Amino acid sequence: MNHSFVIYPSKYLPKGHDGTQIYRVNFDKNTKIVDGTTSFTVPNFEFRNIYFQPVTPKDHKHKRWDSVKKTEITYPLKYAKLVSVSETQNQQHTQKGFIIASGEFGNKKHMHWVINEHEDKYITIEDTVIKEYKDDSSRDERADLLKMLETHSEGVPCFYIIDTKGRVISLGHTGMFRLAYTRTIGDHIPIPTQSKEKSITDIAETIFGNEKTFAGRVFFGDALLTHKQEDVLEENIPQILSNPKPTTFQHYLVQTAENLDNHPRKLANHNSPNPIRGNKLYWHKTGENWQETKISFTQDKFKDILMKNKLNEKSFGDSLQHKDQNKEIDLKKLPDNLKPIILKAIGIYETQHTKIKPVNKDKTFSGKIRFENLSDIELGALLFALKLPEGCYPKLGMGKPLGLGSVQITPHLFLSNRKTRYEKLFAEWEQLIPESTTQGKDITHFKKTFAEHILKGIGKNTGHDPINALWEVDRMKELKSMLDFEKKPGDEKTRYMQIEPKNEFKERRVLPLPTEVAK
Repeated sequence: MNHSFVIYPSKYLPKGHDGTQIYRVNFDKNTKIVDGTTSFTVPNFEFRNIYFQPVTPKDHKHKRWDSVKKTEITYPLKYAKLVSVSETQNQQHTQKGFIIASGEFGNKKHMHWVINEHEDKYITIEDTVIKEYKDDSSRDERADLLKMLETHSEGVPCFYIIDTKGRVISLGHTGMFRLAYTRTIGDHIPIPTQSKEKSITDIAETIFGNEKTFAGRVFFGDALLTHKQEDVLEENIPQILSNPKPTTFQHYLVQTAENLDNHPRKLANHNSPNPIRGNKLYWHKTGENWQETKISFTQDKFKDILMKNKLNEKSFGDSLQHKDQNKEIDLKKLPDNLKPIILKAIGIYETQHTKIKPVNKDKTFSGKIRFENLSDIELGALLFALKLPEGCYPKLGMGKPLGLGSVQITPHLFLSNRKTRYEKLFAEWEQLIPESTTQGKDITHFKKTFAEHILKGIGKNTGHDPINALWEVDRMKELKSMLDFEKKPGDEKTRYMQIEPKNEFKERRVLPLPTEVAK
């Protein structure tokens, strides 16, 4: 069912109480009790009706760490700060409104939002704004205004931005909600004018097709373990791999010299015209330490695990720790007889992690990739991706950021004779097709044909060895550096940024080029 949505603006109070629609009020970070009350609390991402005495906005001093100057600085923030609020109306608290709580953010937040009651007139929200709001998949579900409306049909308080024409262009749960960027990811991908005008189809699409116009002409079969090999390791829990974060724009966009000179205040973000850096790829690693070390359960769920398995907390020994309101298990210290129980609990009592049975190293698989009606250039593109330079390997499957999935592919080419195939019913059944190794029809020939086509298209000299010449193009050189398994950098140089003991995300360090990392 389609719904239309509207916003009733918060009132501006009469003169004498004027200044704002929005206020802040302190609460105790430990007890969560709001200032001026004895027991009034607001759960995370919830809101409540309240009464308060309005105040005028003024400057308040705040402190933050300046990562450029490497020191703490004091700066002013202008807002209306309430001394107290009340759940009921009285002589001190006359104005009706709403108090709104956000998330804890590591137990660092100490102020809630407060807004006045709403006016009678409303602003219609356009469907495109609602779609953008729904598309924000990384939002905490508890802060989802549309879900709140399912149980609060009378309406929910929210914050919003309007443009010069009075149209709502963005909205959120609190005053610090994430703004939708004005540019899409596609706007950052440089597309030649010729391609835009003539709708030229690129090689990848001609090979693999698309969902609307035509089907692909390459078909991948399963790759199976060759005879008499151990197929899996012991089932285990990998570390959590979260989704890409658009706010980490210093990794995804090209940063110019001007951006870097003023770092971190002038970095290009998704509202800038800077092009996207390229394709996402993961470094080869040793494959060590990919397993998760600690798992947390809520008190209630851990209690349920104990009851169903007839256990008590003493059974876990020193592997069990109390952390905040949860029970944390150190998997390295967990007794072997309890590991199957915790593994079984993943996906039922704890849904942040997953379980995998990774294939052991140095195992061999065999499979087939069938293709039909590919030109020499298209077949060359496919083979160029399969037969990489010496020492370079692709990555497949889950756990690639953790060092899993590095594989070596050794392709063999078999070309079918179409005329023979259609003249004889059992052709290619009675006699297998021989491997195509003849000069002019071997793998090197097709790769060379593809490389020459690309080099001419980008205005580069093909030379006597077009395959190596293509790998020397700047972008391909960076790719080769990441694919090189033999010369991979140490795991420490390609690790993820950390929040503890030091929050490295605050520094917004720009992602270096692969060739710089591999030095």
